[in-house]
Amino acid sequence: MKKLSLFAGVSAIALAATSLFPAISANAQTATYQTNGEIVLTRIVNGVSNPVTNTFTYTITAKGDNPATVTGMPATETIVFNGVTPDATGKATATKTIDISGLDFTAVGDYQWTIAETNSTDTTNYPLDSTTYNVNVSVRHALDGNNVPTGAYVAYLKAADATPTWTSDAERTDISIDATTTGNMADTSKCFDYAITVGETTGETYTVAYNPSAGTECSNPETISSGVPTTIRLKHGDNIVIGNNAGSQQLPLGATYSIAKVDTSDGYTNTLNPTTGTTAASGNAITTNNHKEADPVTGIVTNAWFYIILLAISVFGFFFFIIARRRDDDEEQQ
Repeated sequence: MKKLSLFAGVSAIALAATSLFPAISANAQTATYQTNGEIVLTRIVNGVSNPVTNTFTYTITAKGDNPATVTGMPATETIVFNGVTPDATGKATATKTIDISGLDFTAVGDYQWTIAETNSTDTTNYPLDSTTYNVNVSVRHALDGNNVPTGAYVAYLKAADATPTWTSDAERTDISIDATTTGNMADTSKCFDYAITVGETTGETYTVAYNPSAGTECSNPETISSGVPTTIRLKHGDNIVIGNNAGSQQLPLGATYSIAKVDTSDGYTNTLNPTTGTTAASGNAITTNNHKEADPVTGIVTNAWFYIILLAISVFGFFFFIIARRRDDDEEQQ
């Protein structure tokens, strides 16, 4: 009875272990996985509005005290974002499956590998996630009906290790443009046209947030396409932000941009600073000024002080005339 109880206890422990590690049958020394025979590497990029193109590389390292060398586990893997469209929350996801059903085990025991993200083709815009994951596989003898090893192995992949996931926020920025109009002949309600080009022709689109000053608003597009010259319009006091999507910065870092005034024959002297550049994490500010000045025609002054002085002289002359007239009248009466 005691032996039977001991056997029952061992059987219960074995059953509990099987529930923790889903069983995967194997023939000979090659584990043929029926369930959980795949490790699904998942990569998430947050904070994007355009399709993501980037490749992440992962290094897979066997634990130094594994029972034996295992044939078939790759040393590196990649997750490729090939224009993956983000969802409504700005999250883009890509996966890579490692099929470990063909791994060759030469000894029973507990095996472990570490998986780490080691490279991104564009670390500036798509930073690495430094998280390292462990993958555990338990290998046991396959037994016949009499509990005797058959020469084959059974491998158990720990379910919690089957879906390692790496996540990071994309680095993004925007361009802000401020306009002023100055000079004694300037029209502060006039809209000036500018042609701006941002980035290369990649098919991405960037939002245009127009922040007009008081008065008549200029017409502006809601988006611009990367690499395509687009006209924006600004008057005195206006501001435009390119790449800002409801508070999220959407321009990639390192994108080139250029801007120029369209009409330069309107009598205004235009100053743009800068006219070209490369987007950085912050400080992508452009200022534009249209200045129109004219000297007054000889003998005519449009300055308000002239009229004030002229009025003062007139008043003084009037009183001087009255006083002089009274003096003449007094002299005549005498």
